[in-house]
Amino acid sequence: MDLIEFEEVRGAEPRVRLRVSFALHDERTVFRERSFAIERPLASGPESSVPERVAAGLGDALKEAVTRIADEVVAELTTKNQGPT
Repeated sequence: MDLIEFEEVRGAEPRVRLRVSFALHDERTVFRERSFAIERPLASGPESSVPERVAAGLGDALKEAVTRIADEVVAELTTKNQGPT
C-alpha cells in the first residue's frame, strides 16, 4: 500500500483528503491493483480546534481506507480459494 496524499485542504469548505494505491500480487500475478481517494469535510468547530479536527478527520479517512483495502483483499482471496465452479 502506498499513501499518496494525506492532507488538509483549506478553503471555503475545509476538508481532509487521502489517496492510496495498493496491489495484491504474488511473484507472477497481480490479482488486484487499485487506487482511490477519500475526501471528507472538516468537522465544524472553533478555529482553535482546527488541528484536532484535522487529525480526527485524517484518522477516520485512514481507517476507512484500510477497511476498504482489507475488504477487497479478503474478497479476492476468497474468490481465488474457491477455485473454478
